[in-house]
Amino acid sequence: MKYIVYGSVSSGVMLYGLTLLIGLTGGTDIYAVNEALSAGVSNPLILNISILMILVGMGFKIAVVPFHFWAPDVYEGAPIIYSGYLGSSFKDCCLWASDPLLHRSFFKFRMEFLAEGMWQMIEGIKWTWIVSIMAALAMIVGNLTALKQDNIKRMLAYSSIAHAGYLLMGVVILAEEGIASIMIYLFIYLFMNLGAFYVAMLFSNKLETESIEQYKGLGFRAPLESVAMTIFLIALTGIPPTGGFVAKLYILEQL
Repeated sequence: MKYIVYGSVSSGVMLYGLTLLIGLTGGTDIYAVNEALSAGVSNPLILNISILMILVGMGFKIAVVPFHFWAPDVYEGAPIIYSGYLGSSFKDCCLWASDPLLHRSFFKFRMEFLAEGMWQMIEGIKWTWIVSIMAALAMIVGNLTALKQDNIKRMLAYSSIAHAGYLLMGVVILAEEGIASIMIYLFIYLFMNLGAFYVAMLFSNKLETESIEQYKGLGFRAPLESVAMTIFLIALTGIPPTGGFVAKLYILEQL
């Protein structure tokens, strides 16, 4: 119910923002919208509100702070196999759908405005600062809150929120390198997170518990699975020489 309610509200907000943008520019094609904005906006306030509302909907879809509240409860409430799907395949699909939209909105509009000296007409809000703050909050809140969790699914849920923050940094870059860094990160993240959820599912079936406290001593009882989980968690943390480290390094190099 939390997912349905939050999802409906955020989708409605985003669609209303798109409606305002279409009404303001008279076009539905990105290039037509860009052309209309380049010709001049009669009401910058409406344009700012429109972009803000679109950002709210996108923030929910990628579970970034402060639109992340649904993720931990949904992950914990669902069977672990579906939590793994939500945390990996579904999450990647949402990010693949949302981040290109973020890029095509902010990158296409912003970069062409900068080239033409037109971005100054949209006054009042520094969009790169807003996205940067959202990315930083997602990383901080996701990682720190994950440390306090006892349920493995909730811990991985907050981990996914933190990773959404890393991915959002690619949007802040506002360059083709940012798109490339997001694609690389998503590809590596899919295997890291799916692997961690798969091992957690094996442990859940064997121990009939999702409590991290009950994982003590698993190195002796299930050595292969424990080694695999350790590798996946190290990769999610971003410690070298794992793929998670390479993905984070590539994004940070573009900043």
